[in-house]
Amino acid sequence: MFQFLRNTILGQERETPPPQNHQIIDRAQIASLLVQACSNHVLFNLKFSGLESRFSTALVGIYDEHGFVVLDELTPEEGNGLLKIRQQATLSGRLSGVLLTFTTRLIEAREKNGIAYYKVMFPEAVKHRQQRKSPRVPTNGAGIPFHALRGKGNHQMLRGYVTDLSKKGVGLVLIEDDVSLQRGEILPSCIIDIPDLGEVTFSLEISFSSRDSREPITRIGGRFRDIDARSLQRVRRQIDKMEQVRQRRLIQHK
Repeated sequence: MFQFLRNTILGQERETPPPQNHQIIDRAQIASLLVQACSNHVLFNLKFSGLESRFSTALVGIYDEHGFVVLDELTPEEGNGLLKIRQQATLSGRLSGVLLTFTTRLIEAREKNGIAYYKVMFPEAVKHRQQRKSPRVPTNGAGIPFHALRGKGNHQMLRGYVTDLSKKGVGLVLIEDDVSLQRGEILPSCIIDIPDLGEVTFSLEISFSSRDSREPITRIGGRFRDIDARSLQRVRRQIDKMEQVRQRRLIQHK
């Protein structure tokens, strides 16, 4: 099991072969990956067949022994109504550089304290696609703070911390829950402060933004824009450090 996870999640970035696609049908392996995705608060894109619109959700509980998974409410809000109508959807999310994709069906929709959540069928198969050229590496508590200033006359200061990092972009948690960022929006002035390496300055193009229904935070991801060579070198050095730590942890648990 641990050798499987090691091969699936780590990969060998320096080899840069084309992306590999695999399908997992072993129930224990599927459960292990979904539990990791849940524990790491991986944000999933949810898509309905025949529709271009995509929605965001997260896994909030894995109950493979009972045959179901619990999903958080969808954003934007109209996705919740569509899920009840369509019943079936495909989810995809990135866990440590591995794109996990699975299709599931709605079992039951519920609501607690005004927040919707959904029981869906435990997937019979999960596809995983390793993107080796620029995987996002989770920071695992590395403590990398983030600050940014929104542009175009909006002087809102954004604060948060890094959750994952790659050579091309970054995943972040903003500690404000009243932030509304649009896909494609540019944050022109961003700084992350990497311990022992220094500040990294860049502009960020927003890829996704989702408010967390359980905590007063907003999760965002984006691509680097206007990042200078020195800052990019610091990002690469930090990724190497995090990969080394991750490899040691996996070896210890083999």
